[in-house]
Amino acid sequence: MLTIYKNSKLYQDIIAGNWEEELEVEKYEEVKELVANLTIRMEFAMLGASNPVMLRGRLPEQKEQLLFELDSIIHDIGEERLRNYRPNLRHL
Repeated sequence: MLTIYKNSKLYQDIIAGNWEEELEVEKYEEVKELVANLTIRMEFAMLGASNPVMLRGRLPEQKEQLLFELDSIIHDIGEERLRNYRPNLRHL
């Protein structure tokens, strides 16, 4: 996930209308695509405080479980609940 700071060039691009953030669901769809296509052994983790849902697992052993969990996030939690998470974090 991405935190945009007011003193960054990206923030200036957003203000100028040159960049628009993806939907929260689209971000999880991209992560799902990444997990689905990773073929190396690794520890996969999404544990940052700005992530509405945190995930962790070993690939390839837990790939199917991670994909199932990502599907659940996309379809069961949905855009509105995911979108409402970060604005309520005091430290961002």
